[in-house]
Amino acid sequence: MAPVYADHPFQLIPDPRPEGINTKNDIFDNSAVEMTAIHNCFIRGINAIYLQAPHVKPQEVKAFANYAALWAKMVHIHHHEEETQFFPIVEKMAGEPGLMATNVAQHHEFHDGLEKYTAYVHAVAAGKEPYDGNALRAIIDAFGGVFIQHLTEEITTLMGLRKYGAERFKDYPAECAKLGKQAIASAGATTGIIFVFTCLDVHFEDGRWAAFPPMPWIVVQMFRYVQYWFHTDWWKFGPCDRLGNMRPLYAVPAE
Repeated sequence: MAPVYADHPFQLIPDPRPEGINTKNDIFDNSAVEMTAIHNCFIRGINAIYLQAPHVKPQEVKAFANYAALWAKMVHIHHHEEETQFFPIVEKMAGEPGLMATNVAQHHEFHDGLEKYTAYVHAVAAGKEPYDGNALRAIIDAFGGVFIQHLTEEITTLMGLRKYGAERFKDYPAECAKLGKQAIASAGATTGIIFVFTCLDVHFEDGRWAAFPPMPWIVVQMFRYVQYWFHTDWWKFGPCDRLGNMRPLYAVPAE
């Protein structure tokens, strides 16, 4: 059969800049573009999980469940940091309390579905519940649409911050950089960071995302060639290899 890639069923978010990569970026573009890269990692990850779920071999269920659980952990970390740190910073700079309330409300809309997903994959990984790939798909179907809508609309919100003016947001780049470092630290050197590298398609939209996440070259090599090997049984389910090349998914229907 033809190779299956993690570019569906959920649609990736395109570059939000009106004229793409050739636009002269400002601080608002940069923030929205980095958030787009993060969100697309989540989308590729859930696409990979969804497409492979019915085809996982019994002896590989635990590894797959651990990969699926890591996806949920990364989403939880991301949204917790948004609600407790990033969104309050944005609202303070804009001088508009409640500016990000709609985005927070969207978190709540898919919260129960995400919690059900998380509980299920953790139970499967622990051997406390039998695995059913179609059941996992049904759980994803129940919250996936709202989840993707949120990821997409948040980018529009960030691009819209430009109307408040660069002067109010003069400290925005520094704050974003600080939060980015915190996110990297909390993700886990042998888990979350590798998840990002194996969900980041460096060739997407002509390679404009290849330099993400912003790290020194030597650090990137350490993650790709050392830390990667701690959980190789997980990463085979990822949508990309450790260098960020999209690849055919591992668990697919037999011919």
